[in-house]
Amino acid sequence: GQNSYPGQPGWAGAFGYGVSPITERLQNIGSFFPLARSLLIPAEGASLPNMTYVALVQGSPTAYGEADMSGQQSSTFDPAADTPPPFDLVVTVENTATKARLVVFGDSDFASNQFADQYANGILLSSSVNWVTTEESLINLTPKTPTQRVLTISNQLTLNVIALIVVILMPLAVLSLGGVVWYQRRRHV
Repeated sequence: GQNSYPGQPGWAGAFGYGVSPITERLQNIGSFFPLARSLLIPAEGASLPNMTYVALVQGSPTAYGEADMSGQQSSTFDPAADTPPPFDLVVTVENTATKARLVVFGDSDFASNQFADQYANGILLSSSVNWVTTEESLINLTPKTPTQRVLTISNQLTLNVIALIVVILMPLAVLSLGGVVWYQRRRHV
């Protein structure tokens, strides 16, 4: 894999962000991409007409793309087989004539439930979706951190009363109502 990011071989970290409304608020927040593929922007004149490419996320200048991911790869860069640094992890493409937009990610795991709330991964994904759908006004809205509320009962008497109600009185009430309904139905038969 590429230069390891949070201690995992093959995980690429964002070394820098390109100039874009998507990354405007991410300049000091990192993001990482497990088992990312590097992306190549077409050379000048080799792309389709009216296309604008922006390297949105760049990998570390010391990271490289490992060609042999079979598990026997060495930890050194092989210029004959491996992708040399620097490389892009996320690229935006915009057609200036039709205003069509596209964001290409070299990894999909960064947006999974496991990694979306870590670092800037979730913000990067939601900002990219807002940019593609031309909803740039929503890009500056960052998700709110959920407030964790914890009920702490320090009084043993209160804890015993709650346990009595939940464990004994509520099941007895259900059994009693069930008995009344059974008796009423049996009486009318």
